[in-house]
Amino acid sequence: MSDDKPAIPYDLARRAVIPFGKYKGQTLDMISTHVDGSPDLEGLKYLDWLVGEYKWFKEHCSDLYDHVVAFLEDSAVKADLEEALA
Repeated sequence: MSDDKPAIPYDLARRAVIPFGKYKGQTLDMISTHVDGSPDLEGLKYLDWLVGEYKWFKEHCSDLYDHVVAFLEDSAVKADLEEALA
């Protein structure tokens, strides 16, 4: 995230909605969590990949990019993502 913007709170970030692709219309929370509450490792990998597409994603969806980065920085989400990438 750029230094000139305030940090996005996790509770706000998790409610951001993806407007395109496989997860269109779903919140970050929905993408990263199964209905039973367990981590959705494929969804977490997708969010990590999306952030990895930095140039395109930041250029076309800068606000959403900031929300996804804030979401992935949460300690519990980070731990689940590490498991997904292992």
